[in-house]
Amino acid sequence: MNTDKNVNGSDGRNDKKSRIIPSGCFRVKRNLILTIPIIIGILSVFIRGIASNDVKKSEFIITTIAATETATATSLSEYPVLGGEDADEDGFRIDTKENVILLTGFEPFGGYTVNSSWEAVKSLDGMQVLKDVRIISIKIPVLWESAGEILEQNIDRYDPIIVINVGQGSDQIALERIARNRAGPLPDNANKFPLTDTIMDGGPIFYETRFDLESLQQQLGKAGIVSIISDNAGDYLCNYLSYYSNNYLSKKYVGTPTMFVHVPPISDLNNPSDAENLRQIIAALKILVIQDYYQYSNWSK
Repeated sequence: MNTDKNVNGSDGRNDKKSRIIPSGCFRVKRNLILTIPIIIGILSVFIRGIASNDVKKSEFIITTIAATETATATSLSEYPVLGGEDADEDGFRIDTKENVILLTGFEPFGGYTVNSSWEAVKSLDGMQVLKDVRIISIKIPVLWESAGEILEQNIDRYDPIIVINVGQGSDQIALERIARNRAGPLPDNANKFPLTDTIMDGGPIFYETRFDLESLQQQLGKAGIVSIISDNAGDYLCNYLSYYSNNYLSKKYVGTPTMFVHVPPISDLNNPSDAENLRQIIAALKILVIQDYYQYSNWSK
């Protein structure tokens, strides 16, 4: 009687037979074993690439975007239409689980038939910044009594991670550092004036953006885009919206940063010079959106 049994109760000969592996299977297993380190290596490089916060790498990305913009004539038809595939039957964008960067631009005012801020902002509507980060663009009326309300409604609707307000200004891009609690006696598109000379009774004298404007200006400069840093957004609805945005976010969405950007005016989309200026504004806003997101991501760590 053979007592040489292994732990599972089979004798040595049967156990040996059970371990015989067909040569084809062996080659598959061997190849798989040899392939695993390669796969792990590729994944590790990919993960390190994602996790890396290397400034040089981000600068390269931004410079590449700007260079591409400069080399290619951009038409508004290349951008997604307002609402896009995510719009419901009423034209409102359907809420998604994506992180939203909210961009605002103003309707035309002061005799202009177009507003450069809205023309640029609407062209970025629906743009995917990263896999789970998308731009949503909204138009703000040039009306004292409803501009803040429209902004508030959209902040509540989309719960954005960043709010960037854009308005038509002078002949160069201005990154506004300060929003002041003041409203000038200037008529809006309904020929109405602000009820008081302050935006929020008892509110702070001013708000200062959290974004590093010097860094943003530097990135724009590397792409050949001239900009200035301003401490005076004026007394009209640009300053009003900037202050309102800061005030509302600080109370209800603490930690959500906002900034205001003034962009040069345009008057005729069919004019080659104005079309080029608009292309430059769009390129600048793309850079600011991406750089703002990088700054925000660093704060969140």
